[in-house]
Amino acid sequence: MTPWEFIKEDGWLVTLVFLAFGLLILVFFYVEMMKDKKCQEEEKRQRAEKADRDAIVDSLVSIYFTALEITLSTGMVKVILIPEFLKKRFNVNDASYEAVKENFIENFVTDGDKENVREFLDYDSLIENIKTQGYQQKSYLGITLGWCRITVVPVKNKETGEIEKMVLAIASIDEEKKREEKLKYRAEHDHLTGALNRTAYSRLEKEYSKNVGPMAVMIMDIDNFKTVNDTYGHNVGDDVLKEVATLLQNSFRKTDYVIRYGGDEFVILFPEFDQGFEERIVGKVKNINEVLQHPTKDGIPPVTVSAGIRTFEGSYNDVLLKQADIALYYTKQHGRDGCTVYQSFLTPAED
Repeated sequence: MTPWEFIKEDGWLVTLVFLAFGLLILVFFYVEMMKDKKCQEEEKRQRAEKADRDAIVDSLVSIYFTALEITLSTGMVKVILIPEFLKKRFNVNDASYEAVKENFIENFVTDGDKENVREFLDYDSLIENIKTQGYQQKSYLGITLGWCRITVVPVKNKETGEIEKMVLAIASIDEEKKREEKLKYRAEHDHLTGALNRTAYSRLEKEYSKNVGPMAVMIMDIDNFKTVNDTYGHNVGDDVLKEVATLLQNSFRKTDYVIRYGGDEFVILFPEFDQGFEERIVGKVKNINEVLQHPTKDGIPPVTVSAGIRTFEGSYNDVLLKQADIALYYTKQHGRDGCTVYQSFLTPAED
């Protein structure tokens, strides 16, 4: 039988073969089309991820000088942004979080802040905090870059909503910190004398209300200061105030607080003292008066100061300042030019 006769005889079989062949062709093209679609979708996804990453970099670069991406499942670190000078000293990409953390702390954080930063960057605690509280921040003093701030932001999976990564970014806040310190200094210091002011006193009063150890408070004023102003003028009076404040700051410890309480009145807080303290303070006030009675600056008249001091153990409160004031009143009533240590038998000043 010839092929043609076979086709005529069994045409249904041929038709079936052709249909099957056509179906195979359709399946082949469909598979190829799906492959192309999948490739296009993957390329689209990669472009979207790159665009997101570029957007992150663009937004970070204006604020942060370093940004790292940490994958929570592996604890591995990838660089988003890092300056050239850090690359030479800081091996980061594809390193473990713990290795990067310790490298960073040892080489870039000052000794005084090392433990605080190490505690903040503890991996398990940090993950728990970003899950429960959201982004986390910590300021530290850097060895070469001054004050910096670490910000850690969670990155969620778009489909599951689960946190799968975190971005750790570091920004320089040195100028911001300097502005804050300058504003704080202005807020807590007397503009004329440079001594602390009443605002600072209120803060210290609250802070030392929880004190448990030995402490002392002294109140002092300039004898006959009104006469100085009336005789020499207020400009000279201001110079006298500045001279007294400078002497007080130079006469006592750096840990003591010299406060211009108001007018010509000064308060000095001593956070701690040891045996013989009262006698030493009385002697220092005597030395201050000797200097003030022999001024070296032109135009400043000789003056003296009177003081009262109250030593105590435990929490600080305004009653103790009033008792120091009673001792000051006793000094005034007994010739001025000196310092009296408060005793319970001293009589309060009359209004």
